[in-house]
Amino acid sequence: MFLINTRKDGHDARLFSAQDRLTILDQDLESSEVGEHEMLAAFQSRKLLLLIHGFNNSMEDILQEYALMETQIEQYTEQAYDAIVGFSWPSGANGLDYFRARDNTTYAGRRLRYWLKRLSKVSGVLDIIGHSMAAQVGRNAFHRDESIKVRNIFSMGAAINTSLLNQDTEFDQILDSCNRIYMLYTEKDRILKYAYRFVEWHNAVGYSGRPMTSLNDEGLSKIHVVDCSNVISDHTEYKRSPEVFQFISSSLNEEHQNAKVTLTA
Repeated sequence: MFLINTRKDGHDARLFSAQDRLTILDQDLESSEVGEHEMLAAFQSRKLLLLIHGFNNSMEDILQEYALMETQIEQYTEQAYDAIVGFSWPSGANGLDYFRARDNTTYAGRRLRYWLKRLSKVSGVLDIIGHSMAAQVGRNAFHRDESIKVRNIFSMGAAINTSLLNQDTEFDQILDSCNRIYMLYTEKDRILKYAYRFVEWHNAVGYSGRPMTSLNDEGLSKIHVVDCSNVISDHTEYKRSPEVFQFISSSLNEEHQNAKVTLTA
């Protein structure tokens, strides 16, 4: 797995580095540095999956999370990807860092935009899996850039207001830049149901999964709302769920799916 790390000193949970650090991780999560040209050359015409984490993750947690997701992808998607790339941003050191992390999503989005432009240019296929506050990072990454081209976005437990998706020009740009968006949610997500609503005064997409109604037919045709309430019981369980990755696998093999899907155990 490759890792794009934007954290100061490689691990700071609050501050950005001056330059991104690029590494390759082995099975023991030991890293070795790689240059941008070398990394992009390895991705030429390849099928890539980009992973983006959410709020309040230490670097150790991120590496473990990405390693687990890599294992799930390899087990359930039958070699659908030639390479997996993790993206790391300063998402807070504890629960009290919420507003700082939310502010950081703006600059994290700009840093991610740089790589999305290059990855989508050299790769044959680019898919994205994001969790929680990754939705806000992605929203900022796609802003006003028509050169980014993504096949699928799998958004798990998105910590973003449902109202923004009906109003936000950044979301329109995301729709223009991708083929399909899968919004996975669970009504059993207590973090989004209570904590998120307490600080934001809005429902989160990752809790309600409410489909957008103000989009045109073309925009709506790209959106698939996936109810995971039968298989996901908390905010972080997506990456451990066989049913979620089985669904991802099936979505890669089917050109058309219903606008609303319900997963069952």
